[in-house]
Amino acid sequence: MRVYTLKENRFIYNKIEDINSEIIQGIDECSSLNLVKAIVLGGGYGRGEGCISLKNGIPQLHNDLEYYLFRDGSHRTDSSERREIVDFMKYMSERHGIDIEIFDTDTGWLDRQPVTMFTYDLVSKSHIIYGDQSFFSRHTRHLDSSSIEISEAERLLYNRLSGILFSLEKINRGYLTQQDTDFVVRNIAKLKLALGDACLTVFGNYHWSTIERNRALRKLFDHWVILDSDTQERIVALHDEGMAYRMNPSWGGESLRTLAAEIDELLELAQPIWQWTQNESLEQQYIRARNRNRFQVMEALRDRVRNLRYFGISDSLNPYNRLNARDRLKKCLWDLIQRQRYHWVEFQNGHVARLLNTFPEKADDLISRYQLLWSRLG
Repeated sequence: MRVYTLKENRFIYNKIEDINSEIIQGIDECSSLNLVKAIVLGGGYGRGEGCISLKNGIPQLHNDLEYYLFRDGSHRTDSSERREIVDFMKYMSERHGIDIEIFDTDTGWLDRQPVTMFTYDLVSKSHIIYGDQSFFSRHTRHLDSSSIEISEAERLLYNRLSGILFSLEKINRGYLTQQDTDFVVRNIAKLKLALGDACLTVFGNYHWSTIERNRALRKLFDHWVILDSDTQERIVALHDEGMAYRMNPSWGGESLRTLAAEIDELLELAQPIWQWTQNESLEQQYIRARNRNRFQVMEALRDRVRNLRYFGISDSLNPYNRLNARDRLKKCLWDLIQRQRYHWVEFQNGHVARLLNTFPEKADDLISRYQLLWSRLG
């Protein structure tokens, strides 16, 4: 039987196999399987590193299920097919009580993509539940983790810190539902892993396996002094804790104050690491930009068009319109985190509002605006 999780559990394996069968059948009903080259289960379960949680003593799926539908390149999905896929995703998510996503693309998509953490993970270790089992064999360039750009380390921390921002917003309400608590604890664990994973990515040592990354991180710090020795030891210890949570996702019943204090401690460590990855990424981009100056005008134009798409037509008068859309979110992320940490309601509101192209009157609106843009831009 296929292994889907870090801890063996036949009940969960059978559940995932059943969902896989339902996915194949559902996609066949939405769009003929004759047009499908491969259906792939990605994410943690696809790599055999998914999590299992317990609810009333019964094993439950803990992570989202992510499926990738690769169609024949000559086929163009029409709007009715896309709606059917979206409706099917919603049905499956409600039926099984967990988010189930289906990403619909064509067979040439990987050829057009740079090597990223995502493409490396997908090609290196995922489960093809339908179609050509050798589908990824011609995409060998995505197997080279040393080709992953440093910007991926920066992006990883940006996404994990965004999760911490949303967690702080929940904590600052003064109460947490069980769902909120799961969200906060999960995002804390993700950041613990990401601090070490970012270091590995900068040095070209990223690996699809959490266990292998944990081993590689220890070796990296044995040979390189990136930060002071105490900080490096702390990063390894946090990676251990993050990996332990993935093996046994549970919550010890910590109070709001304890969770907030743990986040504060993590952020003190995360800030210099995120700044370091940003500097390393900028240096790499600067070196490459010298060789493609003639493309800079087109890139600037694309940035402005993309800003209008995500920030609205009024953004044409915004001085920040010249910046990359995702860079704008990065620039205001830390300010938003600081305000949530210290309850500085008016902290940098005008600056953040201009970056987000919105109004600064209500602090909660800025978080909602950021979350909406973050979900669209990634």
